[in-house]
Amino acid sequence: MSEHQNTLETLLSFLNSIGVFKPGDQVCTMKGKWVVSKQNTKRWQRTDFEVILDGSGTNHYVEYISETQLIYMRSFSVGLSGHSETSIYKSTEQGWVKEKSLQKLIR
Repeated sequence: MSEHQNTLETLLSFLNSIGVFKPGDQVCTMKGKWVVSKQNTKRWQRTDFEVILDGSGTNHYVEYISETQLIYMRSFSVGLSGHSETSIYKSTEQGWVKEKSLQKLIR
């Protein structure tokens, strides 16, 4: 099995476990960094992404931090308006659970 296929299966498994994936959605891996904001607090910022499964629905971005922690961003738009939410998820015995919300954007 190729690394690309293994990554796709891992991402789809996570997305299905939290109940957000629908056929036609786009799935991406991403990279980010922690930056200091104007208020002198740390915030997470996406720096790059790679499309793993192309689609025209909701966009799902995942960055693995460790085997038990990841950053997940969901983004969708309707016309000129859109919404994105970025959160840290943690793996527990019960499955993946949201640990902390990092950012919510509405445009």
